Amino acid sequence: MKNKVNLILSNTYLSAFYGALDDIKQKVEKDKFENIILVVPDKFSLNAEQIVFDRLKCDTIFNVWLTTLSRLTAEVLKNDLENCKILSKSSGTMLVGEIIAKNRDKITAYKKVANDYSLAETMFNAINLLKSSGITPAEIKANIKQDNFGDKLKDIFVIYDAYEKQLKTDKIDATTKLEMFDKKIKDCSLINNSHIYFAMFDSFTNAQISSLVQLGKFAKSLTISLCANTTQNNKMIYDNVVFQRVKQAFESQFISPEIKNVYFNGSKRQNFLLNNYFSTTDVPKFETDDVEIVKCDDTTQEIRLVASKIKSLAMENKFQFKDVVVAVNGLEDYALQIKTIFDEYNLPYYIDVSKTMSEHYFCKFLSNVFDFVLGRNTLFDAISIVKNPIVNFDFAEKETFENFCIKFNVMGEEFYKSFNFENSDECIVAEKIRNGVFGVINTFADELAKATAVDEKLDAIMDFLAKADAKNSIESIAQKQLDPVDKSIDEQIYGKFIEIASEAREMLGVDELENSVVFDIFKSVFKSTQISTIPLKCDSVFVGDASSSTFLPSKVLFVMGATSDRMPNFSVDSGTITDAEIERFESVKKITPTIKELNKREKFKLFNLMLNGSEKLEVTYSILTNGTPSKPSDFVVKLCDILYQNGKKLEIREYNSLFLDAFEGDYKIPAMLVGTMKNAIKISESNSPKNAVVKRMMKNELVEIVSQKQSELAETDQRYSLHGTEKVLFPNGYTKISQIENYFQCPFKQFVNYGIRPREQQKYELQKKDIGTILHKIAELYVLELMQNNFAPLNTEKCIDKYFDKIFSDKKYSNLKSMNFEVSSLKREAVRFLNAINHQIENSDYKPKYTEYAFLGVKLESGLLVNGVVDRIDVCKDNGTFRVIDYKTGSDKFDYKKVFYGIKTQLIVYIDMLEKTFKNNAVAGMYMPVKNSFGSLDDEEGVLNYKLDGVFLKDESVVFRIDKNLIDQNESDIINVKKKKDGSFNSATEKFALTNEEFGKLKLYCIKLIDKAVDEMLGGYVAPKPYKIQQQTSCDFCQFKSMCHFSAKQNGFREIKPKDKNSF
Repeated sequence: MKNKVNLILSNTYLSAFYGALDDIKQKVEKDKFENIILVVPDKFSLNAEQIVFDRLKCDTIFNVWLTTLSRLTAEVLKNDLENCKILSKSSGTMLVGEIIAKNRDKITAYKKVANDYSLAETMFNAINLLKSSGITPAEIKANIKQDNFGDKLKDIFVIYDAYEKQLKTDKIDATTKLEMFDKKIKDCSLINNSHIYFAMFDSFTNAQISSLVQLGKFAKSLTISLCANTTQNNKMIYDNVVFQRVKQAFESQFISPEIKNVYFNGSKRQNFLLNNYFSTTDVPKFETDDVEIVKCDDTTQEIRLVASKIKSLAMENKFQFKDVVVAVNGLEDYALQIKTIFDEYNLPYYIDVSKTMSEHYFCKFLSNVFDFVLGRNTLFDAISIVKNPIVNFDFAEKETFENFCIKFNVMGEEFYKSFNFENSDECIVAEKIRNGVFGVINTFADELAKATAVDEKLDAIMDFLAKADAKNSIESIAQKQLDPVDKSIDEQIYGKFIEIASEAREMLGVDELENSVVFDIFKSVFKSTQISTIPLKCDSVFVGDASSSTFLPSKVLFVMGATSDRMPNFSVDSGTITDAEIERFESVKKITPTIKELNKREKFKLFNLMLNGSEKLEVTYSILTNGTPSKPSDFVVKLCDILYQNGKKLEIREYNSLFLDAFEGDYKIPAMLVGTMKNAIKISESNSPKNAVVKRMMKNELVEIVSQKQSELAETDQRYSLHGTEKVLFPNGYTKISQIENYFQCPFKQFVNYGIRPREQQKYELQKKDIGTILHKIAELYVLELMQNNFAPLNTEKCIDKYFDKIFSDKKYSNLKSMNFEVSSLKREAVRFLNAINHQIENSDYKPKYTEYAFLGVKLESGLLVNGVVDRIDVCKDNGTFRVIDYKTGSDKFDYKKVFYGIKTQLIVYIDMLEKTFKNNAVAGMYMPVKNSFGSLDDEEGVLNYKLDGVFLKDESVVFRIDKNLIDQNESDIINVKKKKDGSFNSATEKFALTNEEFGKLKLYCIKLIDKAVDEMLGGYVAPKPYKIQQQTSCDFCQFKSMCHFSAKQNGFREIKPKDKNSF
């Protein structure tokens, strides 16, 4: 008799699946009445259906049930679960959120984030990991005594133990459900009379393996298809542990599985890669012409390259769009750009990126309303609610409301009262919106105030949504959506919310929780719940995530973003329980999967992906990703090591988007003039008579086009060249470095800012620039008081109240006093900021001597005078040398490329000018970040958030004076300096440590650069010429966009390329 338990092993996921399907086909053909259950992972269930039909060559199968493990257990236990509350991910997150809220006083290690709603999801995932591995709360408690984990394990125990106690009432989670399933299998006729198949699983938890063993005992037969290999040259890349664990589990129950091997059979290149990619032994030489690797300058260029290649393949009728798949690691980062550029190329596509509910406008609307009810009701919050698509007023009315509220500085509770500030049409419109939106929110707030149990609060939420007509608004928006994916998400979102609300009612109904806790639970669920869409079945390009998407076999595979930091998508070992902690954890059972195991699977997933694309494989990567230089992935390097073209190792092509040597002679043709890059390459490389004629025709036309383009550029230069700009831009004969930096951002922007000087309508709310200005002032007051007290310690919290009273006495900021939430947050940040300043001063020989130091009339070559204000100058009393400190709001760090291109020269120019003023040398120029991290005041990591960032002299005596602790420590918490074991600086420190010569070159370069800029400004050059760094441009937040008529497509940005200290 054939063995009841069979393991089908193959060297790829799909070929293992095909092996299972071929076995099913034989059974179906032999006996059409055999009952077959095919179990696949949840994420694969939609794609599996298509593969089943294609492989079995039939349109309808009556006796094969394609299902998932969760649905199979639900079917077997349907009579046992009628009176139980089944925990989904969302309801489980709610339960854990409630537990955290009720046990905040017992939580220590996670105390600082106990109010962060994302902690509920993190802890629910940690509990699932422990429970599916067979680890009980008792074992957690036993390990606490080992003192290997600090307070972290205590917190996990508190939450896990409370969670298990909740389950003993009337709740069931996935692991408990599997345990119940195991007990039912023996007497379940559905199982007993079925041949059961498991396919496409890349791993099994301990609990799932236990279920497999029971199925193996009592099902008619059990077949598990797995991807494993122990014979190939590259066997080390396979995760054979899963196969070994499954096999050992059966053997421990005296069941010997029958093992059957099936093998992938693809094109010659696919088969070669399958056996030799990442081989540990020498591999034979393999020639191929269907693989190309291209290095691009940035991701925009990379996407354009792929789009043009896809378009070209379709135009040549070689492939249909559905034959092409595009794999990207970190697809969420690329998705919007891909959508924009693929639309530009008129490509049909489906982007397989799941969105969390929190990203949808409906959930954003609800979250904003929750915050408003809780008192976060500034003008900005009110406008965010009104401008949400859910609010059914037209755009013009919403704009009128915004302008009216700004004009009268409407705040907080005023939105709940009638607007009667003036008798005008604008007031009538604003009142209509106020009443229609905030009248309903006010009623909602009143109902919540009366509610105690969660049930009652949910009734209030549902009543509010009904009055806000949210469901109809979403349906109306969905009907107008042109994008089928966005339409699908709109159609699902309200139903998903109703499910969550029902689960909340079932899970928490009679519990009495504060409104803030209920709202935070909802936000946590919104953040953790994904909305998936069904892939389009029409002729379209499939764009998926290299790590998480399921890729069906294709003819052409494009792999984008193949950089070392993105591929494979390795996880950092910094989770709730790290691998090192798992090693120390004392238990018979092993906590799995570890980060190491997950990373090995990620590497194999990418290996498996690279076997796709039977006829063409194209790999691209960018040398600059998010402003950071990138290197090719190890997967790219290995491809170049083993593949050959024309007798030479596969080379990485450089992609130049600016010019093509497209035609004979000395013509370098701008690519934009001949359509897509691919079209130009096709025409230029083709030897066919037909294309020769086209080339000649285009050559003549291009001469005319280039000439016309040159004329247009000349006209543009003329149009943006002005006379007499000196009096307009420099009316008093003075300039500032910030004005010159503005010029380097965009000459036109500088002209409007300093020439036309438009006045922005004042907004009566706390903005980023206000935060920076206020914290600058507080730093000035604090440092002055420190200097007056000879740097004796001050009570920062007492100082803060005094400083804020002084700031609010200024009429400009008096209106901010009413913003309780924002001011409270700002005060907390100010305390952290001053503590960091104090720490840096205490531990340095450089003490503040000047704060808000103003210098006037430093002369440039042009004769213009420069004025400036330096935030802080610290001086060493022993030798008179000094350092310059610049407080920076935002995420700005010292960046050589921004200095090189003039965008950030102020710090270096100030140093040069101060050296001439003080007749002494500067040893450092540093930015000190001004943040708002909303952290705890006693945060031990606090000072690390305020590290000084910039350049300094490469001199140990200088560095040890800047941070005296470095004499005994290897790493500074004041500046970005780290020493190696031999005492020398590490490579990261070396980048910003300058010799006297390097410092001199840097200063000289900046002075010459600003002189050149001033000459151009005096010459009247004011053309729109913004810069671009990766995806960031100087147009992004420019308030003058509507005035300049700049077209990125026609005019192009100034590309900012990486630079280092040797560039000057």
